Amino acid sequence: MILEGKKILIFSPQPWNHISISKHHYAFELSEKNQVFFFSAPSGFGLSVNSSNINERLKVFDYQIPFPQSLRFKYDKLYKRTIQYFLKKIIIKEIGSTDICIDFGCDRFIQKLDFLDAKKKLYFRVDDSPDFKPSLRGADFILSVSMNIVEKYAAEGIECHYINHGLSTDFISQKRSLNTIKEDKIINAGYAGNMLIPHIDREMIIRTIVQNKHVNFHFFGVVQHPKMNDNQRQWIAALKSQPNVILHGVLPTDKLVLNFQYIDIFLLCYKSDSKSYHSDNSHKILEYLSTGKVIVSSWIRHYAGLELFPMCNENDNRDYADLFKKILNDLSYYNSDKLAQQRINYALNNSYKYNIQKIAAFIYVDNVNNEL
Repeated sequence: MILEGKKILIFSPQPWNHISISKHHYAFELSEKNQVFFFSAPSGFGLSVNSSNINERLKVFDYQIPFPQSLRFKYDKLYKRTIQYFLKKIIIKEIGSTDICIDFGCDRFIQKLDFLDAKKKLYFRVDDSPDFKPSLRGADFILSVSMNIVEKYAAEGIECHYINHGLSTDFISQKRSLNTIKEDKIINAGYAGNMLIPHIDREMIIRTIVQNKHVNFHFFGVVQHPKMNDNQRQWIAALKSQPNVILHGVLPTDKLVLNFQYIDIFLLCYKSDSKSYHSDNSHKILEYLSTGKVIVSSWIRHYAGLELFPMCNENDNRDYADLFKKILNDLSYYNSDKLAQQRINYALNNSYKYNIQKIAAFIYVDNVNNEL
């Protein structure tokens, strides 16, 4: 089903100038055939509204409210009611009636979606957290990319539908070089993502690097932050100390896509913390798969049994370095054209554009399966 000619509000926990993630990609894709209006939390204390046009059908709003940020946690409910009051005024004045509202987990600044007059209200919960308590939040429909979140809702008797992550246009349209392994070629392994997140299995990554001195390990993503703690600094220092590690930092998406062309093996080695990350899915996997190249992974619930790439046993990364070496020793097979094409096809069938069609069918058709 095609979503077309609608006025769509998007509420995002991250601002527009954040590194592009699912909220930004959905906004772009939806704006191809709809008018999209993007809001995040207020940018500060004051009383102002500004908007900027990203394209002719995508407008981003920046607004301030007369509520001191220093008091937001002490008077949480009042803070949220104040935001909702001003958001409603902005929407009525600047946008008018709306067809669809999508809330990507803005619990920290929006109490409920009841204050909106949108015809369809969708709560799209992406990330789990220790303090997350499932509720309808004034929405008509609930989605998540995490089966763990779906099950939390089910335990409360609330229906939540599962949908996979999406693949952005940049990765769909990339040039691909498939099985180019030669005996004298230096092998490149790669990881993309914030290197400071706590659920990376740092010990296993370092062990894999140390045991494979003849492989170059490329890391793309955040490697420094003003508020880094000692553990994070030690982790980055350990990576920098390895002669076969290249830290590229954060790259624009187009340059990241270009660099992916030279990667032979992708890395994903996470460990569940039973609080925010449960090893159930990861958005970067579709980006990896879109290249066709093999992934050496810790156990990921969504992909278990799909046989798209090898992974460790559930909640057990002890053999990760051995698994990497096994794949490395038979790379021509694991990166064969047949296996590469299977990965590419899977990734392309999970594009944001295709996900939007599934979501449209979901919100405009009464009878749908639990998994979109």
